[in-house]
Amino acid sequence: MGFSSKDVVRLLLTELGVFLFMTKNIKLKTTSDTEKISKKSFGRNIASYFITNKKLIPILMVIFLIIPLFNIINQLYSFQTKPIIEAPQEKKYWLMLLRKSNIEKLYQGIPGDENKSQLIKTFKVKTGIPGKRPTPLPQLLGRQYWIITDKFDASEYPETAPYFLKLDVPVTDEYPYGPQPYEECLGGQCNWELPGYFGLHGINNDMTRLSPENEGSSGCIRHSDEDIIYLYNLINPKDNVRYYIKDI
Repeated sequence: MGFSSKDVVRLLLTELGVFLFMTKNIKLKTTSDTEKISKKSFGRNIASYFITNKKLIPILMVIFLIIPLFNIINQLYSFQTKPIIEAPQEKKYWLMLLRKSNIEKLYQGIPGDENKSQLIKTFKVKTGIPGKRPTPLPQLLGRQYWIITDKFDASEYPETAPYFLKLDVPVTDEYPYGPQPYEECLGGQCNWELPGYFGLHGINNDMTRLSPENEGSSGCIRHSDEDIIYLYNLINPKDNVRYYIKDI
C-alpha cells in the first residue's frame, strides 16, 4: 500500500504537534490562565518557538528533506508493483517449408513461432533438386527467412501456371542464376541452369510434377493448382509474409 506526500506531511505535522504539547520547554503566551488558545495564536507561538530555538532548525531541515525523499521512494515502489500489460502482438500469416519432406505449412500468428501460431493449412509440394538445383536455404546466406515480395498471373508460362508468388532470393541473369556464393551442391557452388525468380507456383494441372518419381524443380516450390490459387488469393505481398525453411 502506498502513501502520498500529503499523507506524509499530515503524519509529520500530527507528530510535531504532539511533541510540542508534551515538551515542558514550550511556554505558550496567553492573555489569561483561563483563556483558550486559538488556532491562530497557537500557530504564532509554534513559529516563535522554532525561531528562538535554533537547535531545532536541523530537525526541520531533516523533516523537509525526508518528505520529498519518502514520496520518491513511494512512487518507485508503486511503479514496480504495478502490473505490466503487454500490447497484443499482431497475428500474421507466415509459412514453413520442410524441404526434405516436401511439406509446406501455413500459419497465422507470431512469425517463426509455431507455439504461438495457428496451423491453417498443410500443402504437399515439390522443391528443387537436392544437391543439384536446390531450393535455397536462407540460413546459408545469413538470413532467417525469405519474404514473399510479389505475386502475379503466370497463366502464359506452362511451367508455373496459373500463379506465381515471388521470394526475395538473390538471382542473376547468368551463371549461377541464383545466390552466390552458395556452396550446397556437389562440387560447391550450385548452378540452377535457368534464369528467373525463385518462388511458389502451380503445375499447370500436371500432377505428375508433384509425384515421388519426379526429380524436382529448378529451385522453386511447386504447388497443386488448387493450392497456389488458395495462396494467391490469401497472401498480400505488402504484409511482408515470411517464408521459413527447415532442411528436414
